[in-house]
Amino acid sequence: MDTSKKFLQVLLLACCCVFVIKNDAVEASHNVYPEFQSLAAVKVNQVHRTAFHFQPPSNWINGWYYFV
Repeated sequence: MDTSKKFLQVLLLACCCVFVIKNDAVEASHNVYPEFQSLAAVKVNQVHRTAFHFQPPSNWINGWYYFV
């Protein structure tokens, strides 16, 4: 009885450790499309951009939240 209880405790601890280790980040894949790498970027006409809210320049990132 005592060994089975000890085994279940160790098994539960191992499962919790695996869950914490495997669940701390998002897993994703990175697909590369070489046929699109040679295409030129499309310029957007300023008339068609929304002006209701502030729009940062192209490729600008709101950096402070990334590090929080």
